[in-house]
Amino acid sequence: MKPTVCSFRGCGRPHYALGLCQGHRRQRREGRPLTPLRPYRPRSPNTVKFAGLRLSSGCAEALLRQAQAQDLSRGAAIAAVLEEWLRAGAKWPQR
Repeated sequence: MKPTVCSFRGCGRPHYALGLCQGHRRQRREGRPLTPLRPYRPRSPNTVKFAGLRLSSGCAEALLRQAQAQDLSRGAAIAAVLEEWLRAGAKWPQR
């Protein structure tokens, strides 16, 4: 029977390969000792996953419309918006 969670004690993440989650499998593949992983970053409320990013639903919908209108992938649509933003002289947000 195939395990459903990582076999590293206390991990609890979904099984990926060889009884380990992706993070612990990477540690083993790189020859590092297995150590606890950082907890998942909490997700912001009212966001959706879009091309690997967490965006507001309105932003994701606008990007999807642009991608479809220009026959682009989601990642290419994001890149186009960022390139245009930088060409327009936008400044990086300050934290």
